[in-house]
Amino acid sequence: MGVSSPKPDFTVGLRRTAFQDDELRKLENYATPQGPFYFTPDLCFPFLMCEAKTGRTGIDQANTQNIHSASIAVRAMFKLYYAAYGADHDRTKALTGQILTFSVSHNNRLVNLYGHYAIAGSSNENNAESLQFFRHDIAMFSLTMYDGRERYKAYNFIRNLYDKFGPEHLRRIQDAVGQMASPAQRTGLSFAASDMGLDREDSQQDSGETTSQEGSHFRTPGEPASASLKKETRRMREQMDVLLQQLEQQRQDSRDQLEQQRREIRHKEETMERQLEQQRKEGRDKEEKMGRQLEQLVSMVARLQDAKSTS
Repeated sequence: MGVSSPKPDFTVGLRRTAFQDDELRKLENYATPQGPFYFTPDLCFPFLMCEAKTGRTGIDQANTQNIHSASIAVRAMFKLYYAAYGADHDRTKALTGQILTFSVSHNNRLVNLYGHYAIAGSSNENNAESLQFFRHDIAMFSLTMYDGRERYKAYNFIRNLYDKFGPEHLRRIQDAVGQMASPAQRTGLSFAASDMGLDREDSQQDSGETTSQEGSHFRTPGEPASASLKKETRRMREQMDVLLQQLEQQRQDSRDQLEQQRREIRHKEETMERQLEQQRKEGRDKEEKMGRQLEQLVSMVARLQDAKSTS
């Protein structure tokens, strides 16, 4: 990942109050400089990165910075699951190819939305260091075209991340923490409380389902792991289907709006063409009328000259 520390313009993740006290103790005992669970001293396990730049070159730079930040966040999730379940567990393997972090890159005109995931590398080692990181193109919106109507589509997508993906992200982390043994004392790193993240009331309700057993490395599941994994996979698939349907509807709306504008432009062009042809016809009529009048004047002048010569 390199040695540079990511510094996104805006980050969304979890704060300490999203976890119960016993979960915090486990996470702080687990944390090391090589396996952190915090992103900044105030934020842990981020799932949304945002970078804002100017110009087309700037948005390419924003994409690169988001790839760096999001890949570190994805790797942190894999390291947590390696520590909680082990590399060969079905839940750990289920993270492979699954979008765990989103990013937004934008300038004053365009917004790019991406999802970030990891797959196992080509080496025989099955650990976080052998992972390969990728991004998935979700959508690109314009902030200026169509009177800025598309900017609300990007806004709605991010709101769906807060309302739907955020709680699933927290629950996924709490499931892994539930498999960790409670430490006798803190041996890892800690950080100060933050005013950022999800509300404690929501997190308390979510975390009540994943309370770990004291002194046990693994929590006894209420149902087979395969059934639980299928349910979790189905929930994530349904959420992604809803997001994709919304994006498809937004694309259809954009196409309809563009077609309507094209029809209006064609109608205006046809109207202007008819008006121009009418003006041309009126001009020809005036020229012919003036020609006839000129011929009449010439004829009258000729007759007057003839009358004078005769007299």
